[in-house]
Amino acid sequence: MIEPTGAELQVFGKVGTTAVTASLRGCPAVREGDVVPFAFPAGGIHLFDKATGTRLD
Repeated sequence: MIEPTGAELQVFGKVGTTAVTASLRGCPAVREGDVVPFAFPAGGIHLFDKATGTRLD
């Protein structure tokens, strides 16, 4: 699913069987159903515990 939110584009998808959400800045040419390769700096990742919702540091 893709949701434009002004300056960002929220992309909801899966990496393998794991659900992921990515916030993409700018106007990337991404459409529903696209396979999107991407890379990111390790410092830009925020992980959360699925059971509690607590951020993992």
